[in-house]
Amino acid sequence: MSVGSILPMVANAFKIFGIEVSETIWNIPIIGWIAAIISAIIALITILTEVIETPTEAAERTKATLESASEAANQATEAVNTLRESYEDLAESASKIDELIEGTKEWTEAVRANNQEVLELLNQYKEL
Repeated sequence: MSVGSILPMVANAFKIFGIEVSETIWNIPIIGWIAAIISAIIALITILTEVIETPTEAAERTKATLESASEAANQATEAVNTLRESYEDLAESASKIDELIEGTKEWTEAVRANNQEVLELLNQYKEL
């Protein structure tokens, strides 16, 4: 790449960063090269500040991830406890049916109530 092709790029870089450079300075070869090096350094610093994650940013991201995971774990625990309690209620209802005489009014009502509990569980927990 020649100096002639680099200079317009450097001029554009300076314009992006709000630096005005006169045309006569670009005609001096050493200043053009120095300007190109300075522009490259500025561009590199800009890129690195956007890409590199500081320890504080990493800690904040990790903290947010841990809080999210903790919330998800709490919700899962709560759901498991609710499901377990529902299952225990259903098992208790089924054991009461076993104590009744099949075909009686009480037995029929208990079976209907038990079936209703099962339907409610199926509606609440679609994965069952």
